[in-house]
Amino acid sequence: MTKMKSIVSYAVLIIASFLSAFPLYYMLCGATNTSIDVVRGRLYPGTYLAENFKTLVGMQNLGLAMFNSFRNAIIITFVALLVCSIAGYGFEIYHDKGKDILMNILLLA
Repeated sequence: MTKMKSIVSYAVLIIASFLSAFPLYYMLCGATNTSIDVVRGRLYPGTYLAENFKTLVGMQNLGLAMFNSFRNAIIITFVALLVCSIAGYGFEIYHDKGKDILMNILLLA
């Protein structure tokens, strides 16, 4: 029974790993293929990475997009740290049954 349980566990982990990594692989394949190949669902890398990157840089302001992404990431991280620190302090200082139930629900989420 233990061997069957470990086989099932490994099968679930392999499927979960594939499902987690597949979007990244598909994105990389999409970056190296033409638009028509992406629409057709081609699942292997192509040879158009340089041309696609030149098109991206020519059509969009890539520097501004990267700046906006970094700015948003830094601001959101700072706000999340601030809010979570205050919430963590409140959870540690004040003790009652309702807080314990809410904390368990948050940990499950």
